[in-house]
This record gives sequence, structure tokens and C-alpha cells, in this order.
Amino acid sequence: MRFSFLKSASTSPWLAAPASLALVLLTLGNPALAASKSLPDLPTYLVFDEPQALKLPLMQAEQRVVGEHVRVTGEPIFVAVMKDTGDESIEDYSKKLFSKWRTQFQGQTQLILMALDTTHHKARVMVSFDLEAQFPSSRTDAIVNDFIKPELTAGNADRAVVLGTLEILRTLDSPMIENGEAQKIYSAGGFRGDWQPVQLEAQRSFGIWLLFGAFFSLALIHQILAAEAHYTSRGWIRIPPWKINFKKKQKLGQGIMTGGGASGRW
Repeated sequence: MRFSFLKSASTSPWLAAPASLALVLLTLGNPALAASKSLPDLPTYLVFDEPQALKLPLMQAEQRVVGEHVRVTGEPIFVAVMKDTGDESIEDYSKKLFSKWRTQFQGQTQLILMALDTTHHKARVMVSFDLEAQFPSSRTDAIVNDFIKPELTAGNADRAVVLGTLEILRTLDSPMIENGEAQKIYSAGGFRGDWQPVQLEAQRSFGIWLLFGAFFSLALIHQILAAEAHYTSRGWIRIPPWKINFKKKQKLGQGIMTGGGASGRW
């Protein structure tokens, strides 16, 4: 009976349409049935660049910085620059990728993954359990939101990779940061521009203009509110600046005394 129903549903247009719609909804609602992007294998030098966001000299510089840090400290840093993450979120994709890549470092308990989605301007920093004290969520969020995302949004994926890596090394107290070797390697690889992300540069410029604007506003308010004091036949009066104009001479001629220190600003 059930087979007959399915057969009739496939031949009847009135029943086939709802059946097809139900299948589509089932596929969309089940992540396992939805199409997912394949996970790349771990590169030899720990840096994967799908969209080729890094030019060759800078790519080699990134590989060298990461490799030198691993050689000195034993802490692998995985770098994954993706064109996108398919139908998955950057969080879900990063978890799967981190789980796959870390299996090649059995016994190593201090690992870091920095994953970037250059199309949707998203990023994620993940660490193993032993590094969670150094990388609380507030720190990983700051690396992503303050250093990586601003550069991705500005179209500078190469700078996003470099600045993100430097912040990870800085959080790890890497010798590559302390001796300035990382910056030297990046500069030799073609990195140009400020070592601060575009957003922080804009905030710094905005702060300078804001300070100048506040000073100018205070000076303007002072000039507006300042009043000249004059002694008249009716006693002391204060004349606001906007009332001091070409008619002032006429008013002064009608009994305002300004000599002998009897006028000034109060």
C-alpha cells in the first residue's frame, strides 16, 4: 500500500510537488544532507592559502615566521586562508578543520588555528585546552575583531594574516616578537604599511580631530558667553558680544562710561 502511494505521488502532479518540497525542506534542515566544503590537508609548512591572498614572498615569510616559532617553542600555529567556508559557518568549519589538522600532532597539547574567510570577511581563532588560559574568549575575539576583520573588510587579506599572526605570537610571548625577528621577516617579504590595523589608525586620527574640535568648541562658547562689563548711569551692565556692533558707539554716547578701568570682561 505504501509503495502504491509513493508511485501515485510520483505520477500525480498534485502529490509530486508537495513531496518534492518536503524533500527540499528536509535537506535544508539537516546539516548532514546539505552540501559541505571539503577540508584541506595540513600543508607541510602549516599555512594554507586557498584564494592566494598572499603573494609568494609574503607567503614564504608567513611560513618562516610560523615555522621558526614552532621550532623554538614547539607550539604549532595553523593558518587557513579560505575563499569561503561553503554552507557552514566559520565557527563550524574551523572546528572540523582544527580537529583534522591537530591529529597530525599527536601528543602536542598546545596548538592554535587562525582561519579566515576572505569572501564574507569572517575569521576565527581556536586554541587547544592547554592554551585557554592565555587565550580566553575575550582575547581571541579581540584578535579577530580588532586586527583581522578590519583588514578583511578593507580588502587587505594579506595584512589580516600578518597582523593576526603577530597578535597570536604576542599573546604567546613568542621570542619572534621579543627580538623583533617576525617584523623583520615580514618586511623582507614585502609587508608594507603600519603595524596597526586600519580601524585603529582611523580611531587614532578621529581622536585627534575630536580633541581639536572640543578645543575649538570651548573657545567658541567662551567667546559667545563672554560679556563686556560697563558702568552706566543705571549701574553696571553686561553687554554680550553679539550686541556689541556698530551701534555700540551710539549706546556709549548715551551714558556708558568706559574709562579708568571701569570696563572689562567678567
